[in-house]
Amino acid sequence: LKNAEKYYKMAHDKGDTEAAFYLASLYYEQKKGDLTEKYLKIASDNGDGKASYALGTLYDEQKKYDLTEKYYLLASQRGFEEADYGLASLYLYKKENLKAAKEYSEKVAKRGDIRGTNFLGIVYSKQGDSRNAEKYWKKAADAGDEGGMYNLADYYYKINNTKLGDKYMEMLEKKLGIAK
Repeated sequence: LKNAEKYYKMAHDKGDTEAAFYLASLYYEQKKGDLTEKYLKIASDNGDGKASYALGTLYDEQKKYDLTEKYYLLASQRGFEEADYGLASLYLYKKENLKAAKEYSEKVAKRGDIRGTNFLGIVYSKQGDSRNAEKYWKKAADAGDEGGMYNLADYYYKINNTKLGDKYMEMLEKKLGIAK
């Protein structure tokens, strides 16, 4: 690891912008938070969308949600698609902005990512629209998303439709390899 650090620093000092990201990754594994943040900022400032996302994730771990949002948005603008999922989650669970959560969930779902489809179900559920929540959870579950399976089973149990609840819970258990 010492050699890796040495060579990444040399590459960084010679202008290799990717080396800053690799240094940050190395420091993250070593739990050197200040150095991780420093080199992620350098990489992000050089236009690296992946580094912007990683910096947002670091701030999310530190519960600095305004900075999380800032860097996830930057990563999204730079085309790093995972940031859209991060934004959907941030807006849904931490910032409680259902409009923004829906916007980014739709963006993720339109790319064919079933996590976004499941998230749309959660957004609709939080908005009190059980018909659309069921529709999107079913779509996610039928595409193999464990979250969609769980949410759909839970929904059916809550409305006393045990037969369908059992169907989706069994589907989830089978997918997870814990089927009876």
